[in-house]
Amino acid sequence: KGPISIAECDSQGKSVTVENTSRSKSMVLTGWTIRQQSESGETLTYTFPDNCLLRPNHSIKVKIFYLLYLYFYFF
Repeated sequence: KGPISIAECDSQGKSVTVENTSRSKSMVLTGWTIRQQSESGETLTYTFPDNCLLRPNHSIKVKIFYLLYLYFYFF
């Protein structure tokens, strides 16, 4: 078990919040993926970009728009 977890999933499948629960260690998310499977069986995949670093006690929210485009932001 590591410090990265899914903190929240939007009830309509429009976003996922990933958090780093470590108090001291940043985590490199480069190449990590989030997959979502729709009721119709379609699978959407988001791959975190190069140099994606999640600092201790921080979160990233990945939003899905129109089931095609994904982006993320830090908060």
